[in-house]
Amino acid sequence: MSTLERLYDAHAQAMFAFTLELTRDEADTADILQAVFCHLAKRPSLLRGIRNERAFLLRMVYSRVIDSTRRRKVRLDHANCSPDLAQVSPVKIMQRAMRGERGLVNQYLELMRSDPQKFAVSSAGCF
Repeated sequence: MSTLERLYDAHAQAMFAFTLELTRDEADTADILQAVFCHLAKRPSLLRGIRNERAFLLRMVYSRVIDSTRRRKVRLDHANCSPDLAQVSPVKIMQRAMRGERGLVNQYLELMRSDPQKFAVSSAGCF
């Protein structure tokens, strides 16, 4: 069993609970945990000399939550839209659309139509 697998088995449940408490959103929680474990997979040297693995992992999670919150605030400031709209991930918007909840979806689409450059997606670096 690799170090990463061992860490996941030993700490993922506590990390999930902690992250969910901070974000109050399962999709954001899953994204943050994935980012933390991907970062550790790319840089295993970060784990050398760590005395308390759980504290280290929870600190990484906390830092990612702060980063995510800052990015969301920047998107809100730049998009100049309502907080409700900036708080909702595109995945959730699609889920709401599929359930027939059109109000927020229509708001989001209207915002995209008003300034398409803000929502332009580049494929550079994807492959």
